[in-house]
Amino acid sequence: MNIFDQEGATHGWHFDDPALALVIVVDAPAASQGGVLEFVSDCVRKDQRGELARFGGVTPFVEAAQADGLLRRKHHCAGDAYMLRADRCLHRVTPVKSGAYRAILNLAYQLGPETRYGDTADILYDLGNGTEAA
Repeated sequence: MNIFDQEGATHGWHFDDPALALVIVVDAPAASQGGVLEFVSDCVRKDQRGELARFGGVTPFVEAAQADGLLRRKHHCAGDAYMLRADRCLHRVTPVKSGAYRAILNLAYQLGPETRYGDTADILYDLGNGTEAA
């Protein structure tokens, strides 16, 4: 369960290790208050192919995707649910503004019997390695 209840709370740009994320929105602010899903569909983990480095990092990559019309934004309301191919879509949740509240339940699924996990959760939840997401 992810709860954003402080100004600026966000999940920065990242990929997930499990292929699929089923996200159930328990509570969400208005789109103008943040907490909006942003994603670049079917990146196929371009970071592993050197694409993010070629662009000079995540921010220039996202800016280029936006200029090319590849950046998508989707606001979800309480009671909505969505499935995301989270290992192939570079994605984030925009920072929430003061007084906003967002709560979601995120269920992760693999597509095959073999599981390989990196450190994406450590990066996402800042579990001591001091690196930024992506």
